Amino acid sequence: MSTSLLQAAAAAPPVSCESGEAPAPVSCEGGIHNGFFLASCEDVAAARVAGLLPHDVARLSADGGHASFAAEQGSAKASLGTVVVVKSGGTPGGDDCGAAAARTALANAVRQARSTSGALSKTFGEPLPRTASVACSAAAAAAVGGSAKAAFLATQAVLLGDNLFNQYKTDPTSAASELASVGLRVPAEGADLEEAQASSRRAAALAAGCALARRTAGEGADVATPAALEGLARAVADEANRVPGLTATVHVEAGEERLVELGMRLFAAVGQAAGRARPDTHAPRLITITMRRDAPAGEGAADEGSAVVCLGKAVCFDSGGLNLKPTGSIEEMHMDKGGGAAVLGAALATALAGGPPADGLSYVFAVAACENAIDAHSYKPHAIIKSLQGRTVEVGNTDAEGRLVLVDSMTHLQREHKTKVLVDVATLTGACVIALGDSAAGLFSNNDALAAAITGAGEEVGETFWRLPVLPAHRAALKSTRADLRSTGKGRGGGASTQPPFWKSLSRTACAGRTWTSPALA
Repeated sequence: MSTSLLQAAAAAPPVSCESGEAPAPVSCEGGIHNGFFLASCEDVAAARVAGLLPHDVARLSADGGHASFAAEQGSAKASLGTVVVVKSGGTPGGDDCGAAAARTALANAVRQARSTSGALSKTFGEPLPRTASVACSAAAAAAVGGSAKAAFLATQAVLLGDNLFNQYKTDPTSAASELASVGLRVPAEGADLEEAQASSRRAAALAAGCALARRTAGEGADVATPAALEGLARAVADEANRVPGLTATVHVEAGEERLVELGMRLFAAVGQAAGRARPDTHAPRLITITMRRDAPAGEGAADEGSAVVCLGKAVCFDSGGLNLKPTGSIEEMHMDKGGGAAVLGAALATALAGGPPADGLSYVFAVAACENAIDAHSYKPHAIIKSLQGRTVEVGNTDAEGRLVLVDSMTHLQREHKTKVLVDVATLTGACVIALGDSAAGLFSNNDALAAAITGAGEEVGETFWRLPVLPAHRAALKSTRADLRSTGKGRGGGASTQPPFWKSLSRTACAGRTWTSPALA
């Protein structure tokens, strides 16, 4: 799994970014060429008047959209042209200018073109090589915030729009081949062009990390076991070590016996049933990639020894334990490793983007991997278990396993690293879906600046975060008459907001003054 997933994510097609806003070329030899045009409403109207575009393109909504047309007639291997319309006006780079709509429309257009290319491939009986070109007009670039931002969103949309989970398809013509290359043309020269090229390279690195995260999260639990995630982490570290001046090391604490020896009994309890049944592949483990850049000779390291820690929950399959999930919920629980998958993707993206700054600051990417399974060894509701911090926990519900796995991992990582910032990422609770739906992730933090930075980063790539509160009532809900605290509240309300006070009570995060945040992906 580790080799195939990493190859699929990291071996993205080369992306070139050049100056110019003329229409992308439409000729091709021996394959399929997809031409994408980022245009403003005014561009479309002018082109329609000049007779350069089909009539239906001129009728596109001013709020953004796309329409495809055959740019080369008389050939079964016709090049495919697509116009993506960007709304003009408003504040450059703002949502009212259609940057988000343009990214979505372009990604959808890429998927549509891929489907058409797949159909042509089937006609010819073999996958045909494909290329993609994106040309951006000056008006469209201005509408999304400049050429650099246009290059970023175009690169991101094309690479992720073309990324599909289809590795198990046996018919080679059932889907189109991967893109062979991507070419961008933006209205920029000199320093502006260099900025656009750098922006495109950054988007390509992030897209590779995102592709790895998506494919890892979507992989079935029979394949993406805790042991397989360890192998994937080692492959990511190998990729990082190929970057000049970058060093990545992997450390693993594996097995129930080892976790108990370390005092991580909460983590061990969640994974003990699967680990005892299949110790080679399913034993619980904390996987850590530590990445740092060598400081230039003769220069001091301002943050020597400090670390930014990113921790992801990776419950490779969550049955709910003895509080078994029902039909209609359990089927997708291979996705409960989404937080760990996101952290591995972040590690790959960081490496491909050049790694941490050369100031002595380490980036630590940690994955808490296990499976919450059912058998005679499963941990039980109302069991009382001692945490690594030393306080006892009464298990309220075995399906609230993520907070148990993460709190011991947080404490351990902070003991092992001089933590400057801690970010944990998890598909932690359906309570977030009830509160926010599927269009936003919940966010908790003890630091306003960090919360704002993560929210802003999400906006840049089209991901929405919404900060949720932690109130005194949420802390009170964790009181137990049998142990130091309960793992869950006694009612259904406010389930997501009981997690931060649980972690605060059992880890060193808050009492040591560390900066912490928790995007809850569910």
